[in-house]
Amino acid sequence: MPSARIVGKRGENLFRVLITQWCGGEQWFEETFDGETAEGLDFTVYLIDPTVFKACFRVQVKTAVKANRYSGTGGDRKILVRLRQEDARKIGTMAMPVYVVGIDVWSGEGYIRPVLSGTTKGFTGISTRFRLNCRAIRKLWQEVEEFWNQRSGRFHSSEFEG
Repeated sequence: MPSARIVGKRGENLFRVLITQWCGGEQWFEETFDGETAEGLDFTVYLIDPTVFKACFRVQVKTAVKANRYSGTGGDRKILVRLRQEDARKIGTMAMPVYVVGIDVWSGEGYIRPVLSGTTKGFTGISTRFRLNCRAIRKLWQEVEEFWNQRSGRFHSSEFEG
């Protein structure tokens, strides 16, 4: 079994590929790795061609590598990645959109879940209904664009809840 550092690095690299994939003939996001410089958050992701200057969101990448990396079936299926309660509380105070992306290092697939403003509880899984594919990329771009256009400073709802 590879070390946690190697697995984490692979998950981060797979996230980079997923978030910068071309959909409809264009790239929607560009990412900056924050790594150890940002407590609990791995990436700042910028929208390409937003209507608001420097619209962005933050991402924490979590990797799943074990054989039992999923639970449930059908619409209840989840990738088993954990956001600790203390991390959720910190992230929930941020005045911008923040997401956790669970990466299956074997399949290369990623799943996205928001951490909404005021969040105080962690979680142990992300629904596989919210796979980070072209459909999600377009929705994510629109969601973050709308957040910055409203400029409320509170991230209260998301297409990727549940």
